[in-house]
Amino acid sequence: EEEEEKEDEEMEAQEPPKVKLTEEEKALWFRKAPVPDLSAHALGTSFMNFSIPEKDEEAFDEVRYEWWKSAKCKDYMKQWIRDRKLTIRVEDLQPSEWFHAKWKDWQKTLQAWHSKQNQYKATETKKALLVAKKQATREAKKKAAAEKAAAAAKAKEAKEEKGEEKNGEDKKSEEKGEEKADGQDVAMGAAPEEEQDGDEAE
Repeated sequence: EEEEEKEDEEMEAQEPPKVKLTEEEKALWFRKAPVPDLSAHALGTSFMNFSIPEKDEEAFDEVRYEWWKSAKCKDYMKQWIRDRKLTIRVEDLQPSEWFHAKWKDWQKTLQAWHSKQNQYKATETKKALLVAKKQATREAKKKAAAEKAAAAAKAKEAKEEKGEEKNGEDKKSEEKGEEKADGQDVAMGAAPEEEQDGDEAE
């Protein structure tokens, strides 16, 4: 217990550390709190109504500013509201009549564009179908012509084969006729010789 009392006395005797601010911290007039004073929703719905108290409007006897004069404070508040407009979501924002009129015009224009696009697509598909149809007919004609030519070539080949067979048969018949004629000539040639031999014998 005595030791604890001594330690307490020593700690009380020691001077607390002094806080030193940097130059940037000294230049700041408004500190940034780690925890916000208002929720994001509450700030988004109310920051547009923030203002600095005015002596005449709010029936104050006197309005004193600790750091800056009134004009500079008003400028700061305006700038702060402008910055919040850029960064904070405005919860109670309602579109005006001008916006609704412009929105209707935009919808009409968009529908006109869509209809034109659909018409263009329809014409393009028709063109593509016509081109495909023409190409198909051309290919069918080419195919038919090729089949016709192939059939004609086959018929020609068959005719030529038949003609060759006929020529072969004619040649064979001619050869047979020649052989017969040669046999007859030989027989006829032999008969006169025999007659001559008979005459000589007489």
